[in-house]
Amino acid sequence: MTSLSLVRCALAVLVLLLGACASTKPPEPTALGPISTCDAYPAETIERDGLTITVARQHCIEASAPDADGLYEYYYDYDRYDLTAGDDVLTARTYRDSDSGHLLSLVHKGTRRTLEPTDLTTPLAAEALARLRALGKTHLQWFNGRKYAPLKTTP
Repeated sequence: MTSLSLVRCALAVLVLLLGACASTKPPEPTALGPISTCDAYPAETIERDGLTITVARQHCIEASAPDADGLYEYYYDYDRYDLTAGDDVLTARTYRDSDSGHLLSLVHKGTRRTLEPTDLTTPLAAEALARLRALGKTHLQWFNGRKYAPLKTTP
């Protein structure tokens, strides 16, 4: 392996490890390896059903390195929402080029777990779904640990 190859390999690992970024524009194509960037937006605090909820949003792009023609094997452009109330954090995601929105998982007292049907009736889930609907997302799903299952599309 040449010195240049080692440098490229080290830079690719660094890009992967430092995944979060502060830029506000899409990542520049690179031949070094996969792209992973996230921009955080200011968190907001709201009240819903007597519960204080903090909503943190990140815009993320994950992509393969472009090939010689500048095409990507995969390219995901999405927003991630972490809704926090007390000891619970519900994570939701929406892809920017789709009408889909997903409830993904719940962290309770620091331990991540798969969503259960009862989690879908909480104020955190209600707030997440209201936000997804407000964004025009009509194909709403939740991840039950094995597959995505549909959610009601009415409030």
